[in-house]
Amino acid sequence: WGDEVEKSNEQFIARPGRIRYKIIPDDQAALTLLRDGGLDVMGGVSPNLFAGIQKDSLAGKAYETYLAVFMKYVSLALNNHNPKLSDARTRNALAHVIDMDATIKTVMLGLGERIIGPFHPSKPYYNKALKPLAYDPAKARQLLKEAGWADSNGDGTVDRIIDGKKVELQLTLLLSPGSDVGQNIGLLLQKGGKEAGMDIKVETKDFKLILGDMAQKNYDMTIVSPRQSPADDDPYQVWHSDSDRPDGSNRVGYNSPVADSIILAIRDEKDNEKRYDLYKAFQKVLYQDQPAVFLYAPKEPVICRKAIKGMIPS
Repeated sequence: WGDEVEKSNEQFIARPGRIRYKIIPDDQAALTLLRDGGLDVMGGVSPNLFAGIQKDSLAGKAYETYLAVFMKYVSLALNNHNPKLSDARTRNALAHVIDMDATIKTVMLGLGERIIGPFHPSKPYYNKALKPLAYDPAKARQLLKEAGWADSNGDGTVDRIIDGKKVELQLTLLLSPGSDVGQNIGLLLQKGGKEAGMDIKVETKDFKLILGDMAQKNYDMTIVSPRQSPADDDPYQVWHSDSDRPDGSNRVGYNSPVADSIILAIRDEKDNEKRYDLYKAFQKVLYQDQPAVFLYAPKEPVICRKAIKGMIPS
């Protein structure tokens, strides 16, 4: 049926008669297959390999490189049910101890864009008026002080009384094995967190087990990277308090009557302009509450055999 609209929309021109996918975990093995003609297009390329291909003059004769918009974002999920993280000021403090700009520049080699909320920056209702929180351990320490945290025993880690007991601000970041970006974010958290008075540990765990911990709210922090649809988002499933249950998708345990009312209004509003204003208002609430620290939207590096002509990344 796309043939009827292909003249007005290039996305509907079906050039290949067939597409075959091959799952190859190792980048170098995939690149060898590409060079030998066993692959035509390679997606999900690591930043280092992509940068190497772009700099290699010989590779440039065999391959073309492209950057496409990748419909997903990466965030630091926080367990809002955890008494240590129940105060928005503590969660905001965590946002100020991650030098994400440095990570995008040095680890991801520029293949990412800072974000302020759970909507892709390519969406028309992404709130560009809100700026990503800057790396500022001194600001983080001030926020922790406002939330009642102080280093009462001089051990370098702030503490406060929770349910009648003195509790140190010690947090564990759960990561999946083999996550290079996650490991680097963990190192940044540890470094910036220490400057602000936090003690952050990194633990590696199978992602299926991490999901189980998230469902039971049995975790402190973890890295998540949800994929999105190009269509307008419905925040209900992930951010409404109704979804804050073991079988729900509100894995951070976020509960906000203000956010709930905006989410329902988004569902009911048919006028695009008014609905987009609601999306922006919702992002502003999340920006203030920081139920998760929204980090970046990755760009999708693609390598293509030179013989393939007319590639249009989208």
